[in-house]
Parts: sequence; C-alpha cells; structure tokens
Amino acid sequence: MTSESIGTSKQTESKADCYSDGERAAMEWGQRIRARALAPLLKLLSRLSISADLVTGLSLLVGLAAIVMLAVGWQWAAVACLVFHVLLDALDGPLARMQGTASPRGSFTDTLADQIVVTGVAIWWIATNPQTWQIVM
Repeated sequence: MTSESIGTSKQTESKADCYSDGERAAMEWGQRIRARALAPLLKLLSRLSISADLVTGLSLLVGLAAIVMLAVGWQWAAVACLVFHVLLDALDGPLARMQGTASPRGSFTDTLADQIVVTGVAIWWIATNPQTWQIVM
C-alpha cells in the first residue's frame, strides 16, 4: 500500500458520517459563521484552559438542573437553565475545533448530553400534560 493510498483512505474515513454532501456543506458553513462570531469568547476560554469536554459537562449539568426545576415548578428558572444549556452547547464544538481536540468521542458525548436533556424535558412534559397523549393518539 502506498502512502498516497493511505492518505486517500484516511480522507474517506474522516468523511464517513450521516450527512449528505449538501447537509455537510450547510453544517460546515454554519460552523464557520459560529466560529467567527464566537472567536473572542473561544479565545478567552482557551486562555483560561477550559476544555470543550468541560463545557459539554457543564451543559449537561445545567440541562439536568432545568429538569429538576421543571419538576419542582420553577418554570422561569428552568427556562433560564435551558437557554444557558443551549448557549453552552453552541460553544463546545467550536471550542474543540479551535483547540484542535475535536473528535468522534466528543461529538458523541455532546449529542448524548443533548439527548439526555431533551428526553428529560419530554418526560416532564408528558408526565405533567396528560392531554399530550390525546394529541399523539
């Protein structure tokens, strides 16, 4: 196997994901825009040695706090936590790319954290709004 074919193989592997070409182009365009808009904040976080993994963890914790606040009836505090969760979620990917630490594991962890929060909010919604099932059925 030549070094040229090895390089080609690696390129093919790095593009193997769930996105079509059009979706990938749109996603990458959005990532570039977000990275430019967030550049000062991303640089500050890097100077403070804050990792993308830490931001993802904080995002999950804030999202879980929102679910607890929903459960005890503090809806406005929950909304504030969910907004903060979304803002943190918007930072971890660009921060990882800027720091050169982006990885499939990080992407998976980020997606898992988001799905945990979404599922928790959905369970709260269904548990407190039984008429939701009437809409579904």
